[in-house]
Amino acid sequence: MTNLRTTSTSTILEVMKPSEYQALNDTQKDYLRLIISCGSFNAADGSKIRDALLGMFGEGTTTRVNLLDLMGIQLPIEYP
Repeated sequence: MTNLRTTSTSTILEVMKPSEYQALNDTQKDYLRLIISCGSFNAADGSKIRDALLGMFGEGTTTRVNLLDLMGIQLPIEYP
């Protein structure tokens, strides 16, 4: 990973839909709390935390769309 695009983790809370948080399993909730406690994360392509966040919130969820916008990712995303 060559580029770094730091984003405040407090913004995750601002864009997260509460009902979608409640739908996460306990392991996902624990990991999300850990990410948020870091204070910032790398939102660049290839970041493990970025991928984990997008993996927690499935396609079509409001939180995922908001996270993509927060990270400056244009829709649609093509995954291999």
